[in-house]
Amino acid sequence: MVTLNGVRYAPSTSADDDLSEFALIDLSLSGTSPTPFTYAPENVVINYGGGADPFTHPDDSNLYGPALGDNPTPYGPPPPLKPGTVANGQTARGLVLIRIGKHTPYILDLSDAQGRPVAQWALASK
Repeated sequence: MVTLNGVRYAPSTSADDDLSEFALIDLSLSGTSPTPFTYAPENVVINYGGGADPFTHPDDSNLYGPALGDNPTPYGPPPPLKPGTVANGQTARGLVLIRIGKHTPYILDLSDAQGRPVAQWALASK
């Protein structure tokens, strides 16, 4: 089971960057089946919609992944989400930091290690 505990927004840390900001995504992943679930922050992406389907962009060209060069630690709690696996009865919680453009609303997607969609949320405008 995947729970979106919340999303916060923070300004970019670059003084000359007024076109982007950070989405701070607080996720909990709970093992609820006999098959372990492997996850990583890289499996979390934000997309902004377009076209007839508000949940996808026609060519997936507007995907934003984790800001791997940016440190999410100062934005906690919770601590950054670390790659791992949850088995039945286990829970992992962490923060994923994604640098996004200022297009809203957004769609938040979580995929498994093979790229199959696991969960999707529509994020309202700020």
